[in-house]
Amino acid sequence: MDDDGQAARKVVDKGVVPLVAEPLHSVLPEGAETPTPDRGAILGLAAVEAPGDRKVARTIDPAAVVDDRDHIKGRQRQSRRHGRFLRALRFPRLVPPRTDVGPTRAAQPRARYRDVVHPFRFAIGSSWAQSGDEWSAFARRAESLGYDVLLMPDHLGRQLSPLAALAAAAAVTTRLRVGGFVFANDYRHPLVLAREAATIDHLSGGRFELGLGAGWNTADYRRLGRPYDAAPVRVDRLAEAVPLVKRLLAGETVSHEGSHYRLHAARTGVPVARHPRLPLMIGGGGPRMLRLAAREADIVGLVPQFDAHGRPIVSQATEAATARKVALIREAAGDRFERLELNVLVSGAGLVGSGAGPAASLLTLAKGAGAGLVGTPYVLYGTLGRLRELLLRRRDRLGISYYALPGRSMETMAPLVEALAGR
Repeated sequence: MDDDGQAARKVVDKGVVPLVAEPLHSVLPEGAETPTPDRGAILGLAAVEAPGDRKVARTIDPAAVVDDRDHIKGRQRQSRRHGRFLRALRFPRLVPPRTDVGPTRAAQPRARYRDVVHPFRFAIGSSWAQSGDEWSAFARRAESLGYDVLLMPDHLGRQLSPLAALAAAAAVTTRLRVGGFVFANDYRHPLVLAREAATIDHLSGGRFELGLGAGWNTADYRRLGRPYDAAPVRVDRLAEAVPLVKRLLAGETVSHEGSHYRLHAARTGVPVARHPRLPLMIGGGGPRMLRLAAREADIVGLVPQFDAHGRPIVSQATEAATARKVALIREAAGDRFERLELNVLVSGAGLVGSGAGPAASLLTLAKGAGAGLVGTPYVLYGTLGRLRELLLRRRDRLGISYYALPGRSMETMAPLVEALAGR
């Protein structure tokens, strides 16, 4: 280990547990001094207090604990104390990093999950702005940083109306695509939604992406005054609506008599900007939703499945669970799997050494260590090099090439977008 700023170590009741493997000078911004954490602070955070206000963790000078083996005693007792501390932090267990990952392994040829490799695309998500000027500036900035799409959620709480806001963003940009992640099928009739989508696509010169989902937010259903039906019923409605929307977007005149929808000589009345139609995303996490997306969508938006109360099932946010979902999609899609674009909605993202200061870099590095141990594609924290390699390997392993990042991380994640977008 280097004496020149070995990465910070945590001390838990006098037991030393390595936190990260990289020296601080390799992850902090160029020219920044390697910080020596203050006593009673961890990664720039205040000391964690256990019940009874007993301090359970503190930091010390990294140089003072390098190769110090005197503290590594009583491993079972240390493990219990370490677990109590991490639960107080509400943070995943941190273990010594692996040392067998080096240039030789990274240089090995990758085994690809699919024959067709889709280029990376990055979307930025947002739902609010204080003014029209602020919203326009955000859209222009996203475009200038190389983001491919501006996505908006579709909820009835404190957010801008997505269709109007997306049309406004398209009007002040020239390359940036716009879309919804995702429009809840139960909130709009298929003909109405198809007409709105076709209009924005036509006026923007073919830059609209339509995302559809079955609806999951129980609060929205309460505001609408309609029942939050069981998942099979909501998915039934979506499964009937999707072919209708696709036909309408392709310019067809549609008549339909079904269990949930009835249309008579319906058409959007808007010219088709792209043939056969604009791209369709279906977002979901349950087996039936994934099979529907595999059969009908151009883009599959991967999210954890929601329970009967509209809450995400945390156990489905892991890398292993995502791999099982991709396998299900591949089986259901058959020959069209190679044409499908796989998307992940990222809830948290940050780059180490992104100009936010040493404390923020350390915190981001710690989050990256935790995300790596949990193994989830829904958060992206780490150095530029490590995230770049992670996304490349995940694309080779699972075929995921399209990431939707949170708006608060737009500037921070720009170097990653620059490194991978379109490649």
